Amino acid sequence: MTRMVGCPRRTSLTVLHQGTCCSLGRSGDPDGYFGGLTLTFVPDDSANYTSATASSSIVVGKANPQITWPAPAGITYGTALTGLQLNATANVPGSLVYSRPAGTVLDVGTQSVAVSFTPDDPANYFSASAFVSIVVEKAAPVITWA
Repeated sequence: MTRMVGCPRRTSLTVLHQGTCCSLGRSGDPDGYFGGLTLTFVPDDSANYTSATASSSIVVGKANPQITWPAPAGITYGTALTGLQLNATANVPGSLVYSRPAGTVLDVGTQSVAVSFTPDDPANYFSASAFVSIVVEKAAPVITWA
């Protein structure tokens, strides 16, 4: 049985004979996210059937965080990057670091900007990254007559 963090718990049991499930135990953390389950079954017809115990290991894998980063509108050369362009978000707590920080002036053309996400809970979530393209248009020169 595999369970990802944030997924609902699912346990199924099929018994072919009448009886009583007298214990269902789990080992691992108190929330039951890892470890194992042990089930002991006692049949109603103990003259013909014996009790049975079954165990199952549970492996919990790390979850992938989702980064949402809308494509930024184009900018004109000379415009420094701000929160209008650097506005990625993640669906779990953590920190976002941009490849080109606020205040950076990009060259003319289509420029790629990346963000790296580090979760606050690295035991349960992977790191992630995302990219967007920003189109930088040429600036119009300002001509002043003296």
